[in-house]
Amino acid sequence: MSYDRRGGGREYGGGNGGRDRGGFDRGGKGGYDRGGGFDGGGGGSVMPTDYQGSARGERRGGGGGKGKGGREMEICDAVERGLVATMKDNFGFIKCEDRPEELFFHFSDVRDRDGVRPGDSVEFRVGRSRGKVNAVEITMLPRGTVVLEELLEGPFQGVVKLPAMQPRKGQSASQESQGMIEVSNEESGATETVSYRNSDCQERRGFRKGDDVEFAIMLDKRSGRKSAIKIKMGKPTGANREQGIVQTVKDSFGFLECADRSARLFFHFSEMMDRNTGVRPGDEVEFTCAVDERKKQENATKIVFLPAGTVFFEVRICRPYTNAPTHSSTPPNPQ
Repeated sequence: MSYDRRGGGREYGGGNGGRDRGGFDRGGKGGYDRGGGFDGGGGGSVMPTDYQGSARGERRGGGGGKGKGGREMEICDAVERGLVATMKDNFGFIKCEDRPEELFFHFSDVRDRDGVRPGDSVEFRVGRSRGKVNAVEITMLPRGTVVLEELLEGPFQGVVKLPAMQPRKGQSASQESQGMIEVSNEESGATETVSYRNSDCQERRGFRKGDDVEFAIMLDKRSGRKSAIKIKMGKPTGANREQGIVQTVKDSFGFLECADRSARLFFHFSEMMDRNTGVRPGDEVEFTCAVDERKKQENATKIVFLPAGTVFFEVRICRPYTNAPTHSSTPPNPQ
């Protein structure tokens, strides 16, 4: 990898070492940390003196203003590719094929800047100035040319091992804490963990430790890292499932009459797996009994509706029963 040293004159505006000639949005090239400032003065060939270079830059490229021209930039000869990850008012970031970090770019470095948007495929060179690395000389590629991730639809089933924390107000997606889901391979019996964020959950309340979930997997082809997306509550499994009938319903909670235990069980509406169906007394349900660590009491969790007539509280014993009189083989003695 080699770098070409370039001044601020011919391509990046403000001349060769121009003093405060860049300008902000004054036309021509410029860009981040280069001669000409942000979108600063372009044009202008390299002249023998700073004054001449800056003057030429002003005359041809609209220099002048607050930018700091004349800073030397090293530009790598190699061409790299990536995807536009995010965009702001006049700059953005590129997710690269060959490097883990995202690169800053300014719109003035995009050769065809009309219609550039997140997800676009681009190729670019890397420029270095004052220790900062940026994407420069950016060319648009047909959309879909660069593929950094592969979607594995599944659906996959797993159990939440580490819940992700709810994001704080004003926190971006990249700053969210990550949770972990354990996935079992039915064929090999091996388990692996994949990360997830609350922004990828389809449940508003998020998930708790032990929740059964269904999801798709996004595979990062650069690092091989997997993350869960499109996450929703899965159908609970396990040998400790019980059955019962909804006995009473209050504002946001109720009690179940259980088929296999004498005591009633408290439940909260947030434990209903089907949020679109209202809960009514008499509904037959299946659930898991779990201990509330804070209140130290057993509650019904992961509740799903059952068809009517599924739950029985009495066991019918089917066996032959006779009450016929006993006949003696001895004939009666006539009188």
